[in-house]
Amino acid sequence: MEDMLYRLDNGIAYITINRPQVLNAMSADALVELTRLLKAAEEDRDVLCVILNAAGEKAFCVGGDIKAEVHMDGYTSYDFSLLGQNLVRTIRNVRMPVISAIHGYALGAGMEILLASDFAFLSKDAKIAIPSINLGSMAGFCGTQLLPRVVGAMRAKELLMSGRHIGADEAVSLGLALKAVEREDLLPEAEAFAKELCQKAPFALRCIKMAVNKAMETDLETGFLLESQLFSRVQASEDKKVGMEAFLAKEPPSTFINR
Repeated sequence: MEDMLYRLDNGIAYITINRPQVLNAMSADALVELTRLLKAAEEDRDVLCVILNAAGEKAFCVGGDIKAEVHMDGYTSYDFSLLGQNLVRTIRNVRMPVISAIHGYALGAGMEILLASDFAFLSKDAKIAIPSINLGSMAGFCGTQLLPRVVGAMRAKELLMSGRHIGADEAVSLGLALKAVEREDLLPEAEAFAKELCQKAPFALRCIKMAVNKAMETDLETGFLLESQLFSRVQASEDKKVGMEAFLAKEPPSTFINR
C-alpha cells in the first residue's frame, strides 16, 4: 500500500495520507514522500491549489509513528525532527495555497501539518492536540514555533504543556481553522474554497502567501518593505494586466497565466 496518494483534477492537487492501518501516523518514509509530492506539485504549473486529506474513518494523522520513536535516541530523534520540519517548511513555502481537510484525530504531527497549512477545514468530530507531554516529550515539527503565532504565547503554552484535546468549534474560535462542518461536507467545503482560489491570479496568491507568512515572523518595517517589493512585482505581472483589462471591460478575467 502506498503511504501517499496523489491526483490532479482541474488545478487542484489532492494528496491523501494513506496509512489508515496506523491511524495515518507518520513514519520517516511517509514524511519524505509527502514532502516530495508537495514539491512535485509546485513544479507542475497546472497545479493551482493543494488539498491535504487522509484515508480512514478515525484520524487525519495521530502524529509520529510511536513504535519507531520509542527506539530513537537523541541523534535519531534530531534527524526525525528535521524531516518533520522540512515538511512544515515545504507546506509554508510552496507557491500555491495548501488546504488541510481534517477529520477525526489530528495529533502531534497532524496538528503541526494543520498549523503549517494556509487554510484548514475541520469535521465536527475533529479532535486536535499536541499531546507529546503525556509521553514525556514535546513537539518537534515546529509546533512550539507556529502555535504561539496563531493563538498567542499563553494559550500555546497551555495547549502544549497540558496536551489537552480541543474540539472543532474551539479550534475555529482560536483561529486554527476556517470552518467546522459535518463529516460528509468536509471535502466538498475544502473543494469549493479551492475552486474559488483557482479562479484568482496565481502569481498574486503566491505573493500574498509570502507576505503574510513573513508578517508573522518579522518586524513591521521589514514587512512593509517586503510588501512594497511584492506589490511592485505583482503590478508588473501579466496576470495583473489580464485582471485589470477584464475589469475595465466589465467582463470576467480570462485564464490567468501564472506570471
